[in-house]
Amino acid sequence: MTAGNTGRPMISARARPAGGSGRATSPRANDVRAGKMAGMERGERMLIPCAGGGPCTSRLENYPPPLEIQVRGGMYILVDDGLPDRWRYDWVPDRP
Repeated sequence: MTAGNTGRPMISARARPAGGSGRATSPRANDVRAGKMAGMERGERMLIPCAGGGPCTSRLENYPPPLEIQVRGGMYILVDDGLPDRWRYDWVPDRP
């Protein structure tokens, strides 16, 4: 496929790196993060378990949940591999 009359190949939006990170993001990964695969709506509440310590055992967040949550003593980092019902927050303490 070429772009107009230039003879140069067109670059699909799927092949471009996401956010300038240098890594291509698969359409499925984008769909999962957008909630399309799980039928989730923006603003829908979800209970996300917390692992690795910290003050919480779970967090009630609105979809899409924040990627990082700073709390006293450390930070929770969202691990969003797979479908949203498998997501969790991992605890990262301020000091080891």
